[in-house]
Amino acid sequence: MTHPIDRKIIWIASVPRTGSMWAFNITRELLRISGLQVFPERVPTDDMEMAELAKDAIVDTNPNHRWVLKVHAKLSSTTPRSYFISTNRDPRDALISRMRFLGDNFDSAMRIFQEMLELQSHYASFPKHSILHLDFTDISTVPEMVIAQIATALDLTVPQAVVRELAVRFSKANVQKRIDTLTKQSDDVQAHDFVDTVRNRDGSIRIFDKGTGFQSGHVSNYQDGDWRTLLTDEQQAQLDSQFGDWFRANNYQ
Repeated sequence: MTHPIDRKIIWIASVPRTGSMWAFNITRELLRISGLQVFPERVPTDDMEMAELAKDAIVDTNPNHRWVLKVHAKLSSTTPRSYFISTNRDPRDALISRMRFLGDNFDSAMRIFQEMLELQSHYASFPKHSILHLDFTDISTVPEMVIAQIATALDLTVPQAVVRELAVRFSKANVQKRIDTLTKQSDDVQAHDFVDTVRNRDGSIRIFDKGTGFQSGHVSNYQDGDWRTLLTDEQQAQLDSQFGDWFRANNYQ
């Protein structure tokens, strides 16, 4: 039987704003700590460039190489040499998080909400041996447990002290500290090797860390369930009218 660690590509494939960037970085670090060389070394700023790298990954014959690629698109469960990690979150929380992150309004975000639900359902249907599902609440509250789950799924033996160190390094506070540091350095020409910028839909600029993919706005004070107070009664009614059946079928209140 082929084990996930024998597969060349680890896809972090899920709905946006569900903890996928955290899972992406944790997976990369676990593989590096285990003595494997991880690609890409610099994180692309968009999904299309990330997906293009799969062409190189599929033909990579070096047994010490692993490719960790993160996308918010539908992939086939039979994608060659691949294992999947998918993060899950209440889509209403993901919707609010996306609005805040991209500077989007409710009407614009609602235009792609159906796609978000379809994407979550798509990965929920994958064969269990090919995918690891991670819960956003667990990432937020028990990160060490989730890190251990990823290591186990990839057949990696990682000391508990290393698991603890990774949980601290990629905590909200430390990710925010790194972004703040890069923001201060972003005007320095020498910093362009490890920092980039991305434009929001409202015209504002996000700082992009090429080493991790984390950006301005990735960390916020949002608490799961805040959609109940941040969305108007009319907006909540619109969500329930259009997507209530999906919420109930997938055990969301």
